Amino acid sequence: MVLIRGLSRRALLTHDVCAADGAARPTPEAFMTRRTLLLWALAAGLCWACAPPDAEPPVAVPAGHAHFGAMEFTVGAPSMHRRLRFDLDGAPIRQLGVRFDARTADAAVTLRAVPIVDGRRGPARAVAVTWREDRLGVGRLVLDPPPDAIEFEVDGLAGLVVTLYPRVEARLERPLTREMPVAGARGARKQARGPVGIISREQWGARAPGALCSPINDPFRMSIHHTASPSDDGGNAAVRMRQMQAFHIDSNGWCDIGYHFVVSQAGDLYEGRRDERRPGAHVGGQNAGNVGISLIGNFELQPLRDPQYAKVVEIVRWVSQTHDIPLNRASVKGHREWPGQATSCPGAQVLLLFDRLLEDAAGSVDPEPEPEPEPEPEPEPEPEPEPEPEPQPEPEPEPEPEPQGDPGETALSIEWMDGAEDRVGTRPGRIDVPLGAAFRVGLRLYNGVGEAMRDVRLGYAFDPRLEAVDYVIQTDSPVRDGATWMLNDADEAPDNPPKDAMGEAGELTMYAFGANETKRVVVELVAHEPVLDLASAVRAWVANAGGLHRQDGWQDAGAGRWQVEDGLAVQTRDYWLFDADREPEGWSPCVDGALVGWSGRLDGSLAVSTGCAESPPWTAIDADAWPEMTLWISAPPGEHTARLIWRGASADPADGAVEWSFFGDGSVAPQIVALSAHDAWTGAVDRLQLHLDGAGEGDLYRIGALYLQSPTARTTNAPEQTVPRDPPVSWDAIDPATPPPEPPLPDEAPADAAPEPQPLDAGLAPDGGPAVNSAVAGDGCRAAAPGGDAGWPGLLLLGLLLARRRRRQGRRAPG
Repeated sequence: MVLIRGLSRRALLTHDVCAADGAARPTPEAFMTRRTLLLWALAAGLCWACAPPDAEPPVAVPAGHAHFGAMEFTVGAPSMHRRLRFDLDGAPIRQLGVRFDARTADAAVTLRAVPIVDGRRGPARAVAVTWREDRLGVGRLVLDPPPDAIEFEVDGLAGLVVTLYPRVEARLERPLTREMPVAGARGARKQARGPVGIISREQWGARAPGALCSPINDPFRMSIHHTASPSDDGGNAAVRMRQMQAFHIDSNGWCDIGYHFVVSQAGDLYEGRRDERRPGAHVGGQNAGNVGISLIGNFELQPLRDPQYAKVVEIVRWVSQTHDIPLNRASVKGHREWPGQATSCPGAQVLLLFDRLLEDAAGSVDPEPEPEPEPEPEPEPEPEPEPEPEPQPEPEPEPEPEPQGDPGETALSIEWMDGAEDRVGTRPGRIDVPLGAAFRVGLRLYNGVGEAMRDVRLGYAFDPRLEAVDYVIQTDSPVRDGATWMLNDADEAPDNPPKDAMGEAGELTMYAFGANETKRVVVELVAHEPVLDLASAVRAWVANAGGLHRQDGWQDAGAGRWQVEDGLAVQTRDYWLFDADREPEGWSPCVDGALVGWSGRLDGSLAVSTGCAESPPWTAIDADAWPEMTLWISAPPGEHTARLIWRGASADPADGAVEWSFFGDGSVAPQIVALSAHDAWTGAVDRLQLHLDGAGEGDLYRIGALYLQSPTARTTNAPEQTVPRDPPVSWDAIDPATPPPEPPLPDEAPADAAPEPQPLDAGLAPDGGPAVNSAVAGDGCRAAAPGGDAGWPGLLLLGLLLARRRRRQGRRAPG
């Protein structure tokens, strides 16, 4: 029997090889003799030394599709010998559900839950297995009274997913899934809706709930999901589909499987809930008219394979064509992108491919067949010709107004001023402005006519994501050098809009221009949304210039010098998602680093070769508000070293630095760095440097996102980003001036060398916070320091006892 105590983020991981409370308890008589004391010390040391090896920690997955405040936790096979404890972050647990993979198809499975109330363990209760087929199973348990936390006693498992519910969701009055008839067993087999080749419910063996879940509702949007748990097909996607349906019905209390379509990892398309016109259960509060498409897998970590990608493109195209749903980000979203969702679904890897997915689905639309030509009608007899009318004299044309002069060099231009600069490493040809900061732009009009231009009015339009908060109208008269500016009378024209309410578009009265005079409107703008390419951020045109030119609004062509537009890029200051057009968002090489473009399947990531990347000059981080930093990094297989260096507003050249090691496997995984424990992580931080070094020369690292977070508030500073449930890394504080370690020579670290496993409890502390440069104190019979040998104290004690025994024998020997 293996004891498993599941835990959310604060688990204290211990072994079960000693007494139940992790301590060896001798009787009082055992301390009566010196020999007994030594024997007990030896037993305690051996208890420490014989602990099983460290395993991977459980991966806590945010409640992806539960919607009702539930939390899911995944425990892999290597963690089955751990003691883990699960809770709901302070909320009472009223129901739990489990999905498990048994070690073998005929393995006997034990599932017992131990409720914990006010720190006391109650009697174990059996978790009812409501569905079991082959290696896969589903179970549930209603808890009354609700405990604060749950421990598990399990046996025979290779994998376990535990879902905790703050209220009872199971419909206890309904029959279990296994008691329902198989779809199609009582009538004619129905044709599945979907593209050719879709696997129908009858084909994968779905159960028939007995009634349709909801009335028909014409779809007008669709959502992409990943299953997260389960993270694979389990060797048989049809069985995995039956497991999902059983869990959704028996534990979640839904009337059927929640998704309309499911794509397996092999690229097969499965029919989910019958008829996508009937709402499913896949986006809490957003299911009406929403077609749910789910991919089997956990795409926070694993890449999306070509067969699965091709099939999701096919079903998105089919849904779009069938229901006339536009293929844009307003109508097609990832689960977490809908309002009110607290989930990472459909995973970072899918979201990075989202724009490409929509383009591929739209570009693959089959052309409509040309209509059959209609037969030509019989020719009608030609009518008699009518007599030609008498010719009328042509009216004389009205005389055109005489122009005031030749436009000459008259020109309208845009001048980017303070707060807007041309930065290195962002979109070429775009001015950069920081998100939320005020910047200024000048709209300049030069009169090159050679005489006065009267009644000049200037039209303007700004992108809706920009807010005009102030403006002033200036002139270079009387100097007329285009550089010496004075306030112009037009600044107080009664027809002009208020200074703080210029709006998105309008006209400004500019009064008359003298010959060779330049006037400019200096507008102060604030950007409220990060956008890497606002191609038409600012537009201006001459609405009227006496008898020279009139223009009613922006013209797409033909206005020539009388209108002008320019774009900009709005850059974030304290988070970077690297998710648009492969732009590095202001990051650039530093010292020995190299920043390179990336055009692979992870579109939009920041790709850095072995070396260093530096944050943009407009970086502005409030370190006191955000104690942790999350970096989503993909690294080649093997061990790697990451170093983070930061500089405060008053520190030069750097304020603090930390370094940690991690293992790469080619997938994107979060590296959570708890920086608040470092004395220098405080106040304003205006520069970051990230050094990445691995075993292979020229290793390429892909960074999908970098943002800040609060582990207590469970919030991040980046929109729609969630706090990963992985433990923080265990880092070492270093001198910022210390040069990075040299990569090992090939003969010191062969490319195929297996990496040493990391300790399970690195990065966890007894109080639930991050551990920094310290061992983790468990509640069992030992605590393993990161990177150390768990059994060395016991072996040392054993060696001391053996040495003492030899000395005694030497003293007793004759002569």
